[in-house]
Amino acid sequence: MVNASPSHTDPAALPIFAARAAASRPQARALAGTPPIPAPTPGPAPADARQPLVASPAAVNGHPPTSTEIFTGGVERLVPVVDYVAVQQLRDTVTEVFRERSEGALTQETDREFVRGLIDEEVRAYSDRQVRTGHGPLTVDQREAMAQAVLDSLFGMGRIQPLLALPGLENIEIEGYDNVWLQFEDGRLERGPAVADSDAQLISDIQAIARTAPSGEKVFSQVTKSLRMSLIDGSRLAAEAWLCARPSLTIRKHRFVDSDLAEALELGTVDDGIASLLATAVRAGKSIVLSGMPGTGKTTLARQVLAALDPHVRLATIEANYELFLHHMPQRHYRVWPAEQQEGAEPGEDGSTIGKVDLRRLLQLALQKNVDRLIVGEVTGDEVLTMLEAMQAGKGSLSTIHARSALDTIDRLVTLVTSAKANANITDAQRLVALNVDLIVYLGGRDDTDFGGRRHRFVSEIATLSLNADADHSPVAHDLLFKAGPDGRAVATGRYPDWLAEIERYGFDAGYLTEGHSTWRTPLPPAPTQRTGGHR
Repeated sequence: MVNASPSHTDPAALPIFAARAAASRPQARALAGTPPIPAPTPGPAPADARQPLVASPAAVNGHPPTSTEIFTGGVERLVPVVDYVAVQQLRDTVTEVFRERSEGALTQETDREFVRGLIDEEVRAYSDRQVRTGHGPLTVDQREAMAQAVLDSLFGMGRIQPLLALPGLENIEIEGYDNVWLQFEDGRLERGPAVADSDAQLISDIQAIARTAPSGEKVFSQVTKSLRMSLIDGSRLAAEAWLCARPSLTIRKHRFVDSDLAEALELGTVDDGIASLLATAVRAGKSIVLSGMPGTGKTTLARQVLAALDPHVRLATIEANYELFLHHMPQRHYRVWPAEQQEGAEPGEDGSTIGKVDLRRLLQLALQKNVDRLIVGEVTGDEVLTMLEAMQAGKGSLSTIHARSALDTIDRLVTLVTSAKANANITDAQRLVALNVDLIVYLGGRDDTDFGGRRHRFVSEIATLSLNADADHSPVAHDLLFKAGPDGRAVATGRYPDWLAEIERYGFDAGYLTEGHSTWRTPLPPAPTQRTGGHR
């Protein structure tokens, strides 16, 4: 690696971050063709962490709810308890009425406004029947809640749908229909309401969700016992049944889908130097692997890094399941070819699965699309070969992987290559990794939720890779550009990549790499040392 002297010890920010720093850093170096990034719209103020999200139920017009709990839609207002037995009856009625009036079946493409009109009619009729049977009429709020529940049952996630709208929600964990837990960005862990009336109904609901996958119908059955798919909002869904004690469903929400490195700065994920390095590296066509443990924000950072590209760059995203959703951000990426592997339906005469399209085939198709960058999403297994091929064929790629450190990422990649590639030895796998991966960015963090604090997520390490020509040593030569400092956040080591001149052409200031240098904007709070009582 090159160990050059920095031009100065107080580098200026790139204009890509100038919207934040113009006042304090007026001498920022110009990055040609980069418009300033406007400040993101502030989100809602965080809810009181001590206010419960689950309350005791109340009967609706004398009828006890089938759910044993209710939840807030945010902490400001309670959502009325809905009688889901009635919701199911109304759903069936609306479906039949629609069939009679339109002579067709309800689909995801059906006019929602027309269906909502039918739902409102049936809810009013239901309210009238309540009065005739001696119960009071539904209030306006109760009618709205019931109508929305019917609509969610027809087109959405059913009883799970309202949970997805909770502010600050990060994960939904379901281990059986009545064992529901909600995890929030601030570390809170709250029990949620039942999402079905039985495990059998939960399985049926998951099967209905699988049939409405944005990329095409998926199968969830005793033959295909696990389900992996992305929801229309970018959330990741994983479900299993028949191979575990109770049906299991996990939904991980991506809170920052339309995001950029300026927002990463505001969130404290990166500092100015790291943001500048990532922005210029991706523009210079360097292949980047983002690594970290689950839930550290790898996919979010991937979107933020790719947002630094010129919007005219032609991108192909190749994923096992859609997660990047760059094609849903036309204001950032004008030319995107998104592709998701297809599992297929049934075996053919030659033993292959009819309709199956794997990542390797998608890569072949992408190479015919006149793309500038080939982006392979998360790497968990055989995808590693597609990732490396994309890095070989394109002008820079980007992927994510689970690992425990920047150097562990190298070992993880090598292990995956030897597992996926027939007759590949460790040396061959190391050469493949060294030749194709330019930069490894490790996302670490600090979890203070057990101590009454919150989660902190940030870049801890950045390493460069190159081929080591010394036959007596590993083919992988690596150098840490940034290492974890006293608080865990990355600080510069004083090392410089061999391709420093390439990123300087795009405006990178080598002063960011001065040993010990960092530009983290706010200090982390002191790490608490005493565990708090109760659940988070």
